[in-house]
Amino acid sequence: LASDLGTNLFVLSSTIRIFVYYKYNPAIRVQIQSVTALSLI
Repeated sequence: LASDLGTNLFVLSSTIRIFVYYKYNPAIRVQIQSVTALSLI
């Protein structure tokens, strides 16, 4: 349970960080989209 909680917190913080980068840094948007596309495949 503790490891799951840690993993969830890590994923959540990573998601928030990516969201902030995506919203406030248009220059990195293309990189994020390409990485997201690769991870979804």
